[in-house]
Amino acid sequence: MEFNPSDAGTNDTASRLRAGEALSAMLLKGTADGLAMVPLSQAIEVDQTRHLLQDELLADAACPQIIVQVGWAPIGRTKTPATGSPADIEAARALTLSVSTRDFWNNTWFADPVCLGRYPEDGIRLYGQPMSFVRPGDMEVIRQPLDFYGVNVYDAELVQAGSDGHAPRIVARGPGHPQTAIRWFIDPESLYWGPRFLYERYRVPLVITENGMSGIDWVSLDGKVHDPQRIDYTHRYLLSLRRAIADGTDVRGYFHWSIMDNCEWQQGYKERFGLIHVDFETQKRTLKDSAHWYSRVIASNGASLALPLAYGLK
Repeated sequence: MEFNPSDAGTNDTASRLRAGEALSAMLLKGTADGLAMVPLSQAIEVDQTRHLLQDELLADAACPQIIVQVGWAPIGRTKTPATGSPADIEAARALTLSVSTRDFWNNTWFADPVCLGRYPEDGIRLYGQPMSFVRPGDMEVIRQPLDFYGVNVYDAELVQAGSDGHAPRIVARGPGHPQTAIRWFIDPESLYWGPRFLYERYRVPLVITENGMSGIDWVSLDGKVHDPQRIDYTHRYLLSLRRAIADGTDVRGYFHWSIMDNCEWQQGYKERFGLIHVDFETQKRTLKDSAHWYSRVIASNGASLALPLAYGLK
């Protein structure tokens, strides 16, 4: 559909909902290998994106009221403390729950209106634009009860508290820190701190809607797909999630990304995230070792995570 930026400022509800529907389309473009995400700041001006966000939230809230479990899974960024010190933990919490850069890689600009009924003050100051697009009654419509808050967690940025009154800072990881095939750092603590910080702010039950890793997987001579790194990755992350739950974070579900290898946005078919290997030419499916391992985790409701040989497959 075509989008007219003037629709974002109109009083006509139908036009505003159409403008909201345009948000997703404006963030995608086709490439030779797949679909590429276009940052909002590159697609249109900041003040227009805020109009679009407002209309998207209104469109979501205007969906028919039906008896189902209703939640959402906004994209954000997770921060983890560089150490276990109270100062580093508070610094990681502050950056996870702040709007600190002029882009949309944050949590609160999207989640505060839905969960708290207001836009975050730091975001309003940073974007430096009037909030005239928020009309009387908008927040009451947008802030609707959620059954769950969906969180996508793969990695995190490492945060250290500032010294002598300086702001917290992102610190680089050491040489040789483990990475997945797509070059995302492995940080199991992200599945502890990310859900914890979000739950402390919003008090909405959480569902981990995405977590997993891209690996270099192929069918071996024995006809199987051996992916011990994915087993180790998932084992570590699930142990962190279990610890978060034990410490009071209300987590209702976990979805592994993904059940099988697929088209990964702008990466196309280059990255393999699946528990099931897919031959993209023949479409043959082969369960990886991680699929067999994960089936036992599910069957035992996580009890097998404590077994000494949980990584091994006989």
